[in-house]
Formats: sequence, structure tokens, C-alpha cells
Amino acid sequence: AKQCGKKAVVLEVDMLKGRKKFGMRDKNKMNAIKKKVIEGGFPAVVASPPCSTFSRARTSGFSGPHPLRSKSSPRGFSWLGARAKASVRDANLLVDFAFEILELQAKFEDKFFLLEHPE
Repeated sequence: AKQCGKKAVVLEVDMLKGRKKFGMRDKNKMNAIKKKVIEGGFPAVVASPPCSTFSRARTSGFSGPHPLRSKSSPRGFSWLGARAKASVRDANLLVDFAFEILELQAKFEDKFFLLEHPE
């Protein structure tokens, strides 16, 4: 970016590095990010919500984590235990938020977005 005379400013919302800073279950933090997108504050948005509960590797037939969702239960199986249910709930929240942000970004003809996520 520096070579073409442009400055890139990145707002990284990383759940592994910044759970306390960016705890995305906090509606105020979510709304602050939405507001910035609505105001046209980002030339590009890259969304990569956590994919571990969605991963096809869970259905590979090898030992490892069992599936938490299916085509007929995309938001998670109803019979999941408390820990798995919490993981699915959090992942659903973050995927929903990512789509909200991308829909807001898509309203601008001169802005870009990218979603990185399995299936």
C-alpha cells in the first residue's frame, strides 16, 4: 500500500487474540462495527467466522470430533450436550454477524467484501 501512496488501516477482530477486547457476544461492540460499516467506513471487509463446528472434517469417518450439525440441522443438532451446544451457539452468532456485516457492505457499489468459510 505504501508503494502506491495509499495507507491501509486494518481493524482486526480476532476471537483467539482479542476475546476480551472484541467479545463478539457484546451487542454494543457488534453495533459499533455495524455502525462503521453503515457509515461506509471500510473500503473492504473480510469475514472469516470460526468454522470448527461447521467443518466437513467432522464427518470424515476418522477418529476425532463428531459432527455438531448436518444439512437438515444447519444450526446444530438439538441433542447436543451443553459444551457442544455453546460452541454451536457462539459459531451461529458469529456467522450471523458476519452475514449482517457483509449485507451492509454490499449496499455500497464502490466497496468490497469477502467471506471465507466452509460450505
